[in-house]
Amino acid sequence: MLAGILFGLAPAWQISEGDLNASLKQTGRSLDARRPLTQVMVVAEFAMSLVLLMAAGLLGKSLLLLDQVDPGFRTDHLLTVEVFRSMADENEDANRRNWTGFYQQLLARIETLPGVESAGATLALPIEGRVWNTSFKIDGRAFGRLSEQPQADARIVSNNYFDVMKIPLRSGRYFSEHDTKDSPHVAVINEVLAHLY
Repeated sequence: MLAGILFGLAPAWQISEGDLNASLKQTGRSLDARRPLTQVMVVAEFAMSLVLLMAAGLLGKSLLLLDQVDPGFRTDHLLTVEVFRSMADENEDANRRNWTGFYQQLLARIETLPGVESAGATLALPIEGRVWNTSFKIDGRAFGRLSEQPQADARIVSNNYFDVMKIPLRSGRYFSEHDTKDSPHVAVINEVLAHLY
């Protein structure tokens, strides 16, 4: 839009300086004095169109290469659904305590649907951007200030989330039904966090 306005206003401004009637009556030879501005504008338009064409080509190439990148999880044969659970009940504390039971029942019902192999739950899908940045402690390491404590992006997931998403396990174990709020806390971390800490 800016290029259209700029290159449209320049000739209009050039014509408005003189007498339009006289300009139209002049021969082509007498208009040669105005040619340098026109030539500069043609060269500038051509240069800008080349830049835009190259940018479009690079964007297309990037999209093709992006399609070949392995994101580390399954991207086909998945259906995602967002579930918003109302917290407006009178007994809000009991509601919060029973979140796990609610999602366990929901997943069990979804798995009985025809065509469903398995179901999992997470508070944020991969690459979605909604994560919780949380600090954590490492046994045997002391950190003086809060800002020095290690931090990581965290997601809460159901037991079979990694199986549903086909996220490979390099070491350790996945979550199981024995991992509850009353059992010792466990986490599955990625290779970057394992390498860093």
